[in-house]
Amino acid sequence: LRLQQLNGGTTLSVSGVAPVQSYTNILVGITYNNLLSEPTVGSRQICVHLEDEAGDELDDCFGVEVVPLNDNSPSFTVSNPIFEVTEQVGAGVFVGNVSALDADSADVALTFSIVAEDPEINAVRIDASTGAITTTSSAALVTDREVLPVFFV
Repeated sequence: LRLQQLNGGTTLSVSGVAPVQSYTNILVGITYNNLLSEPTVGSRQICVHLEDEAGDELDDCFGVEVVPLNDNSPSFTVSNPIFEVTEQVGAGVFVGNVSALDADSADVALTFSIVAEDPEINAVRIDASTGAITTTSSAALVTDREVLPVFFV
């Protein structure tokens, strides 16, 4: 087994007398491991030259598409934002907006949802695609500061 650099590419050479399955196992086990934090995506071409013991040869190429791995969780652009609303507010009032970014791709669509409220009475809703937070009809119950000075979402 020999590995050499040629013309900016890498050539892997497997030679010797062995059963076909041995060569198949070697070729199937070849992996490309790019350790860069942001590897270059796009098409790669892999060409294979085969030669048997009788001297018969075959050349063939195939493409491999390298796609980015989504290995980063999205993160909010502001951690633990604090929003204020007027007391005894009605339904549909804009409270605030949350936004987030995905480090892997600026083009990826993020989905927002509320996972917990304290107290749990569904006083606000969040637009799944925009991150806009608005009050619901239950908001009047929790926006009386004498009864509940702070509400957590």
